[in-house]
Amino acid sequence: MLDVSRAVVRARLAAGVAAAAAAALALAAPVAHAAAADTGDRTYLIKSIDIHQSEEWRSQVSGYPNRCRTWQFAEGRSNLGVAQQGTRTMRVQRLPFGGLVGTFDGSNWGLSELRRTLDWRSHSVPDVAGCSPCGPNSEYGQCSGAAPPDETARPRCAPPRGRGLIVLSLTDAGLSVGAVPNLDKELERCPEPPKAAPRGTMQWRLETVRFKEAPQTLARMGLYKEHTFRRETTVDRAGGCRRLRGVGFRSCVAYTVVVVVRRIG
Repeated sequence: MLDVSRAVVRARLAAGVAAAAAAALALAAPVAHAAAADTGDRTYLIKSIDIHQSEEWRSQVSGYPNRCRTWQFAEGRSNLGVAQQGTRTMRVQRLPFGGLVGTFDGSNWGLSELRRTLDWRSHSVPDVAGCSPCGPNSEYGQCSGAAPPDETARPRCAPPRGRGLIVLSLTDAGLSVGAVPNLDKELERCPEPPKAAPRGTMQWRLETVRFKEAPQTLARMGLYKEHTFRRETTVDRAGGCRRLRGVGFRSCVAYTVVVVVRRIG
């Protein structure tokens, strides 16, 4: 009788273990399926791309603004940007041998914008008493009183928007974003500053920026979630990003890249 009872208990325990295992497998199956699906290809909408570079600069010599000294003074601002709104999609594919690659659909072109200003002034010493060794008893003779007018120039440049080529790539190394503004026609409409006037240091191109964190960030994004990649850098010359005023040439160049991405598949 005892052996029969033990056999019944063992059978019931075995049945319970089997039922629990089956339930665990049933619960794990959707999770495993979701995890497997999550390793497949993904599709993202590039909602917006904004690449912008600006510079503020100032140049002055030690005599500025003394009336009896020769000096030049100049200051200027330059802005260059390329932007694109919601015209591209990015498909992220896992490669069989490991790693990933992004393929892009849609237009490569965005709108480019150029703005440039310059204020320049050149001053010469007037032939007047107190500024020149002239005078009634001077070997230089009498003062003529002549005060040559300052040379000035204020060229402004703000042509209509043009087109710029936006270059994107995605690999394991990150998401690279760059642009090539097409400025030939725009710069033709910009007046040339005087040859004697100093210029800013900004180049009329937009450097490529790489977001190294992009592959991991994109992999963690849920469906219909958005993420903004942003990078801001500055190039400070002679402390220009802290204070533009002072003797010499000072400049501050700011470079900003913003990419907004939304997962759509």
